[in-house]
Amino acid sequence: MSLLAQLLQFLRFLESLLEFLEFLTTPIGLVALAGLIVYCPLCVLGLDAPTAMTVAGSVALTLSCILIRPEF
Repeated sequence: MSLLAQLLQFLRFLESLLEFLEFLTTPIGLVALAGLIVYCPLCVLGLDAPTAMTVAGSVALTLSCILIRPEF
């Protein structure tokens, strides 16, 4: 019975992981992922956190406008 409970827990984990990966393929998920991908290397390269976040936010906002194309 314990083995079945562990298998069920593993299957729930896989289901939540797939839902998260599916979210990353949406436009909002891509924007969030791009912001993180830009932010982390900037922090590693020595920029302070507010500057890195400003640059990453600008990149994410630009990508969001390109992908979603809001109408003003």
